[in-house]
Amino acid sequence: MLPGNVYNYGAAMPACLTPSTPQRPTTRKGELRCAMEAELQRRSAAGLSAVVIRAGDFYGCGSGSWLDQAIARDLGRGAISYPGALDLEHAWAYLPDLARAFVAVASQAAAPRWQSLNLEGHTLTGRALVAAIEAAATDLGMRPPRGWRLRALPWGLMRIASPFAPMLRELLRMR
Repeated sequence: MLPGNVYNYGAAMPACLTPSTPQRPTTRKGELRCAMEAELQRRSAAGLSAVVIRAGDFYGCGSGSWLDQAIARDLGRGAISYPGALDLEHAWAYLPDLARAFVAVASQAAAPRWQSLNLEGHTLTGRALVAAIEAAATDLGMRPPRGWRLRALPWGLMRIASPFAPMLRELLRMR
């Protein structure tokens, strides 16, 4: 069982993805994901049972996600950073929902040896996500006296630091 992502589809992916959407990776991470899935599919033809469930950016159940490491990192200081255009939709996957999907697939009595599935998750604009974060933080008593500040990620600074920070280099590639 492999929790997949949308890297496989590449930068020109259509608005609606299905398991049969052609995969045209445009990054090394996308190429690696395609290779991993192809290997699982090849091995399933030889007897292995395998499933990939692709999902949007993960969040929930701990730290380490794009949401807490970049977007909501400075909530305590009254700031939210959004990495892209606020009017574009972005797909998110709540990890407990993804786990329930894997349990449901694993409990199928007559599952095929190879399955490639997509988890619908939550798709919303950057503006809607920022508003939801602000509302949740306000409900928790975190509203700053002067209101929330919205800022963009410092892509220029990240570009300068990227030769020395592999994580920043990868973020720039995936941007």
